[in-house]
Amino acid sequence: MKQKGFTLIELAIVLIVIGLLLGLGAGLIGILTKRTKLVETREVVKQAREAVLGYAVKYGYLPATLDETGARKLDAWGKELRYYPANELLGSTKYVCAVNATSYELRECINRECSTYYTKSNIAFVVYSTGEDADGNCTGTASPFYIREQGMPYNINPYNINPCTYNPTNPQYYYDDVVAYVSLDEIRSLVGCPRFRITTEFLHYGYQGSQYGAQISVTGGFPNYTWSVTGLPSGLSLLTSGNCSYDSVSLPCTNISPCICGTPTKYGTFPITINVTDSKNQTASKTLSLTIYPSGTTTTTTTTTLTCASCGMYDNYGQCRSHCPRPGICLPAFCGSLLCWDCWW
Repeated sequence: MKQKGFTLIELAIVLIVIGLLLGLGAGLIGILTKRTKLVETREVVKQAREAVLGYAVKYGYLPATLDETGARKLDAWGKELRYYPANELLGSTKYVCAVNATSYELRECINRECSTYYTKSNIAFVVYSTGEDADGNCTGTASPFYIREQGMPYNINPYNINPCTYNPTNPQYYYDDVVAYVSLDEIRSLVGCPRFRITTEFLHYGYQGSQYGAQISVTGGFPNYTWSVTGLPSGLSLLTSGNCSYDSVSLPCTNISPCICGTPTKYGTFPITINVTDSKNQTASKTLSLTIYPSGTTTTTTTTTLTCASCGMYDNYGQCRSHCPRPGICLPAFCGSLLCWDCWW
C-alpha cells in the first residue's frame, strides 16, 4: 500500500509553527536574561551601599571612591557603578559626629512623569547602576538626585537645568537605573554619636569688687576644645588653665572645664553666651544669666547646691544605666567640679 506524504502546505504550516515557537522561546530567554541581570545588579548596588556604610561607621567619614571599600564596582552589564559622597563627609577631617547637615537632596518620584515627589534631605551618599542603557542622566550626577519609576520614557536635556524630560511618544531611553542611598542620620546613629553640649545649667551670683569663680562643663566632645565667651562684665574672663580662687574656694581651670574668673567691676544682670568647638569641629553654645550685685549688698537668695541632677547627669553608673535608653552609653563627665555620669546617645 502506498503511503501518502506531507503536502507543501502542511510542511509550510509546520515550519511556521516551529518558527513561532523558536521566536517565542528566544523572546522568553531575552526577558529572563534581563531579569536575571537586574536582580544581580540590585544585589551589587546593595552590597556597595553596605560597604560604604560600613566604612563610614568604622572610620567616621566617607571614602572618596568605591575602591577604598573593597566593593564590587561593575554591575551585571559590566558598567561601573556611580558613587557620589557628600563633600561635608568626605575625607578624614570631616568627622560624621561633627556634621549636622549635608547639601545633598534626593527626590523619590511619586508619579511616572515625576511632576510630584518626596524630598529627602541630608543625604550622605548616593550609589547607583546606570542599567542596561548605561545612561544615568535621569538619576543625575549632582544634587538633587532622583529615583524615578522603572520604565519611564525620557529624553536627555543637554542644555537644560533638568537632566531629562518625560517623553512617552518618542523617547530616547527608558529609565532603568538601580539606586541606593544612605542618610546622614543613619550613619550618625550607627556610629553612636554623642550629643555635644554644654552641661552647665546656671551661673551663681557674685558681687561687684569681690572675687568670682564659676566652672563650665561640657560633654560628648573630643578634646582639645576652643572656647569663647561673650557678654562678661568687665573684670571677668575665661581661664583654661591654672586655678580660680574665690570665697576660700580654689577651682581647677582646664581646657575641659574652664572657669569664668576675676573681680567684676560692674553690677547688673548679664546674658553670657558660651561657645565651644572640639577637635572634630563639633560646636555647642549656651546662653546663661549672670547676676552681679552692687558691692556691700546683702542678699537673702538661697544658695543652690550644685548636684549632678542640676546638670542633667547622674550620681553613679547604676543610676545612669537605668535611665539611659539603649543604645546610649554612660560615661563620666564633670558638672562644675563634681564628677558625675552622663548618658551619651
